[in-house]
Amino acid sequence: MISPFFRLDEGCYLGDFRWATPKEYSDFWKDILSAASIDIVALQDSGEHLACFTLAQRQPFFEAMKAACAATDTAFWANVESGELNVASVEDYVARFGLKTHVNSPKTAPFWRAVPADKFRAKLGLAGDYTDTAITWGYREFLRPSRDATAAQAYEEYTRVFAR
Repeated sequence: MISPFFRLDEGCYLGDFRWATPKEYSDFWKDILSAASIDIVALQDSGEHLACFTLAQRQPFFEAMKAACAATDTAFWANVESGELNVASVEDYVARFGLKTHVNSPKTAPFWRAVPADKFRAKLGLAGDYTDTAITWGYREFLRPSRDATAAQAYEEYTRVFAR
């Protein structure tokens, strides 16, 4: 099992990483999956973890990976991430952290948060359009109630939203 990501930063504001179109992404993964012994791909859904990226921006990459998995008889899952960097736009990110600053830089640490519960529910909806199986990253870091009061509050919000 692997859990790859995709880039939504077409302008390379977050670093000098080549952006690939969804077609290029799909073709790349078809080649990899054809040559490797990988049973499951759990696609990370965040596209660099920025809160400003929309579901519509993410959707073509779900289609691309689903196609790559279908072409190679690889199981397709989603990794619906429950942590994100709270920024309003890529420009906001650059203004706050600097051009080419990687999302895992120590500068960004205080601005990570749990994905709001309603948004997480919508992210699950997007993933559910492509697969019945989802895992998550971020629970331990942002939602585990014993971590701190902020995490406990986020956990309670998730409990309320998912109890509806």
